[in-house]
Amino acid sequence: MTRKERIIEPVFTSKELELIKNKGLKKEDERKLILQAQRLDDLCVEQQKGSTYLEDKLSIGKTTIQNYRKGINFISEAFIGSLSKEFDVSEDYLRGNADVKKIENEKINELLGLNDNSIKNLGFVKNKEYLNLLFDNDEIELQFLLNETKKYVELSEKLNKFKEAHKDDNRLEYNEEYLKLYGEVQFASFNMSQEYIRLISNNIK
Repeated sequence: MTRKERIIEPVFTSKELELIKNKGLKKEDERKLILQAQRLDDLCVEQQKGSTYLEDKLSIGKTTIQNYRKGINFISEAFIGSLSKEFDVSEDYLRGNADVKKIENEKINELLGLNDNSIKNLGFVKNKEYLNLLFDNDEIELQFLLNETKKYVELSEKLNKFKEAHKDDNRLEYNEEYLKLYGEVQFASFNMSQEYIRLISNNIK
């Protein structure tokens, strides 16, 4: 796996990991340091913006950037804002405090637990009316909609994984497990829609 393909697990040399562990950090701080380094390094690779480019564009020392990418230092709060704008990701993503890159996805992640990929694949959660309901209502009122949405998301992703694993099956539509999953997704979609309608009705009374 190349550095560009890394998504979850950071890949450091044994020497780099030893340097991090020798800092005597708490486990949570150690995890964040590794995560910050991994994420910044991956963003540099993905967007082809190296340390020299960032030095010229953001006036951050090249050595400073390299130390961030290697996990030698935490990313300074003084540079978090400019780096997040440059890479078009949220500040909390760079800090290692959030699992979604996009600022507009943070609230959806908080409410539904979806990552960027899930939000992208399930575009309905970006529907303006749907989001207004999520953001503007009391959590108790929202709970049923949130629960049904989570069920729908989980089942949809399970169905998509099943379809991907059986993409060469020309008779997939007759597969019992596929039909069962498909039915569960449709039922979850119906329940979610009913809760969505109920909440809208309550709001316009």
